Amino acid sequence: MTDAGSASPPIPPPEVTTARQTSARTLGLLAVGTAVLSFSFGSTLVKKAGIPGPTLAFWRMVMTSCSWAVILWATERRTVTRRELRRALLPGTIFGLNITLFFSGVTRTTVANAEFIGSLTPVILIPAGALLFHEKVNTRALSFGLVSLGGLAIVLFNAPTTGE
Repeated sequence: MTDAGSASPPIPPPEVTTARQTSARTLGLLAVGTAVLSFSFGSTLVKKAGIPGPTLAFWRMVMTSCSWAVILWATERRTVTRRELRRALLPGTIFGLNITLFFSGVTRTTVANAEFIGSLTPVILIPAGALLFHEKVNTRALSFGLVSLGGLAIVLFNAPTTGE
């Protein structure tokens, strides 16, 4: 039994909900695909650019910040607040340092080495997540990760010494 003052919102017709879910799923898959491709090309583009790592990191952070500001305005019609900027100062600084060091390292080694080192991140993060946050480790996903790591090792160990 419900009160007269607590009316529940109307339930949309099933075809509207299904269309929204399909649209959201398509948009999500497109976003993930774009991110994966961008990350895949990242190390190679950094290596080929031939500019210092800190310079590239700076411009990447500027472009990303502007892009996110546009996305925030387009989706929520708002801007980033000072409170949000203060809360993001430490993690943002650490992330910027991470990007700077990565880009500096990529310019001094082969792309294969940089990709191999980057692919080792889950080797640390998965056990840390399981121990610190009691996350359940998906063994099926872990097995695909090991296959991927093995493939990357084959490429790394068969790469020419010139780094090309």
